Amino acid sequence: MVKVSGSYNAWNVSALFANMEGARRAIDALQNDGVEASTISLSGEGADAAKHMADSQRNTNASDAPILSRVIWRCVLWSIVGAVMGVAVGLALGLSGMTLPGTSNNVALQVVSWAMFLHIGGALWGAYAGISSGTAWELTFQPVGDSGSVFVNVATTNERESARAERVLRSKAALNISRAGQTSTLPGDGASLDPAR
Repeated sequence: MVKVSGSYNAWNVSALFANMEGARRAIDALQNDGVEASTISLSGEGADAAKHMADSQRNTNASDAPILSRVIWRCVLWSIVGAVMGVAVGLALGLSGMTLPGTSNNVALQVVSWAMFLHIGGALWGAYAGISSGTAWELTFQPVGDSGSVFVNVATTNERESARAERVLRSKAALNISRAGQTSTLPGDGASLDPAR
């Protein structure tokens, strides 16, 4: 079983999703909202199947290809953002006459230099953001099919973090959300939603 990072406390949040794709969207949303990748983990039948598959694979091409494409996509996106920011910085510095010692006061040169510099910086940031998405996110790419539901668990340390995680998970249409130590059931099926199982 894939376990929650850290220990359970009253602030941890678990959300049930029908499949890995839903769990991946939730993890993306949590990380985009500032939740650390190291505090997010998976549990449940789908996560167990993905963990088993990841541990037993010798050839990881099937799961690595989508991860690599997402890292490349983030590099491209952030490099474009960096280039646009570089143009703005170059224009501002060039038009104001403020330049670094030993550099040209040519506006076009300032724009091009800053655009190239922040373009590369943006690409590096995009690669870092893609690579640092965490183990739980990577497991969602295992081709496990319909092997069962997946819990996305977020280890939080206070009420504010817990409420933020719960808000984000609700926005991603979780089937159910609970705090650690509490169990709940889906209407009509009587199934326990204890993510520690």
